[in-house]
Amino acid sequence: MKKYILLNAIRNLRAKPALLRKVKILALVGVASFVLIGGLLIWAAVAAFNSFSAKAVTFAQTNRISEIQTISCWNQAQSLMNSTSLLQKPLADSWSELKNACFKQNPATQEGSST
Repeated sequence: MKKYILLNAIRNLRAKPALLRKVKILALVGVASFVLIGGLLIWAAVAAFNSFSAKAVTFAQTNRISEIQTISCWNQAQSLMNSTSLLQKPLADSWSELKNACFKQNPATQEGSST
């Protein structure tokens, strides 16, 4: 039964050339829009992936900087635990070195200048 409906529709389209031309144009516009939307979706996916990867790289780099800062702080604290370093340098110098290694400070605020 469904075959007869489809065959009957095809016969009606062949009988009316103006209707057949409109159906062809509609099918062509549908295929072109499908290809255009597919291309836009692929472009959006690639752009989102590039943005995500760039943000991930910057996030990883900032975490590595804080890891390096933590490691240098730990090394400085361990070196201060050594009794000979405490005897050789004044306590204020040792404390300022530890503070500089462990805490990120802005050089302008370190000097106390307000520019």
